[in-house]
Amino acid sequence: MNSTTRDELDTPDVQRVSSPQSINLSDSVVALPTKVCCVCGENVAGKPRMKDHSGRYWCYECGMADQQKKHNSTLNGTIVSTVPELACPDCGKMFPQTKLLTHESLQLCEPCITKRKAAAKREAVRIAAAQAEAEELAHKQRFYLLIGGAVAAILVLFFLIRALIL
Repeated sequence: MNSTTRDELDTPDVQRVSSPQSINLSDSVVALPTKVCCVCGENVAGKPRMKDHSGRYWCYECGMADQQKKHNSTLNGTIVSTVPELACPDCGKMFPQTKLLTHESLQLCEPCITKRKAAAKREAVRIAAAQAEAEELAHKQRFYLLIGGAVAAILVLFFLIRALIL
């Protein structure tokens, strides 16, 4: 078994790889995870980075440039916001004015509108259940009053007939 010294490895024939894409381990290739910026191609493993909803990595500089390009435009070297941002009155988060929708004469974000609609639906169901319960109680009261009146009428007739017979 030959032992190789470090000096023998530092020859021009041997190349050191700082971040290999794969390592060959005796007939099998093991792929290392790569985190490469989808814009500039820089390896962002171990560095500040961003990840979009598609799973692509962005280096910090490319990500910030893309966000600035999406939300701002430049005019004579001055950054001018193209879409003013407003806070949603319910959640307080900032949204572009175009993302806020009018609901009950308020400018709200879509999740808050969904929450308000769900709350209104729950309230309508609760009110309908309370009304149904009140109607059922009134119906029972009318039924018991009718039964009581019928029993009273039968007793009066019974005593009248008995008084006439005796």
